[in-house]
Amino acid sequence: MDVLRRRLLGLQGPYADIREATDQLDNVKLWINGLEESDRKAAFSDLHRLIIDDNLEIATVAVLSLDFVSEYFDSEAAAFMLLENDARLYRQPLRMGATTFKTILQEYFSRVCKYCTGISHRCLEDFLLRTAEPLLRSSLLSFLAPNYSSLVVYHAHRMLDYQDAQVIAALPNHWGRIAVATALRPWPLDAVDRVKSLLRIRKFNEHDTEAIVKVMADDAPRLTHPAGLKDSRRWWIIAGEPYSWTMWETNDGELAFEVLHPGPGFQSTSRILSPSEAIAFRQNRSLGSSLL
Repeated sequence: MDVLRRRLLGLQGPYADIREATDQLDNVKLWINGLEESDRKAAFSDLHRLIIDDNLEIATVAVLSLDFVSEYFDSEAAAFMLLENDARLYRQPLRMGATTFKTILQEYFSRVCKYCTGISHRCLEDFLLRTAEPLLRSSLLSFLAPNYSSLVVYHAHRMLDYQDAQVIAALPNHWGRIAVATALRPWPLDAVDRVKSLLRIRKFNEHDTEAIVKVMADDAPRLTHPAGLKDSRRWWIIAGEPYSWTMWETNDGELAFEVLHPGPGFQSTSRILSPSEAIAFRQNRSLGSSLL
């Protein structure tokens, strides 16, 4: 551990001249790449512990260095780190070339969501719900988009704001992008333009992009209201499966269930859930026997 701490501080490493390295991360990466598999796993464990080290420079380099041993991300260790919720996670990292976010926590959470796909949805959600600061919470939610899109869809209305429009483009499938687009409609024009630009860069289908833009502008009645439900309240999507079913929510917390019928016509019907059905769905996030 003492040797590792010296490497993280740039006091020890293979580079003879600092001009050969951008920062100490170069030394750490070169060292890790030369390790045997068992030693790489041990290096991950040590780096993981050091992200809450009292020395901020060590903590910063440690969390960034997790990228070099990402295959060893341990869901139990990650869950324990989030459960402990150490105050040192909330420090601002030292500005280095590889830092992207404002806190050690954001740097760490982004890597958990990217690499640690074995961690439970409930663990990530519980941590989100315990995060009181709105801007930090929406930032953490955005990291879930690629691998935990169902959580983003469920919490988008309450946790995102108009500055988070890029989350729509980060979601992996069209259904999820439509669902999150329903959450805060109508979105301001600059948010719509931002999403259009990102979707164009990523070469998404133009017809899909047009549908997303119409939903964001609140100009797509068939995509922003449970089909066949005579209810003028504003609704948004919180869950579902493409070409199967959709769960909608409205301002007072009531839920409406829309189901697509078999066949080529894309016909669907909707009904408002009873209070007990709504409670059961929120607890389990799955369809009970009364909805199947």
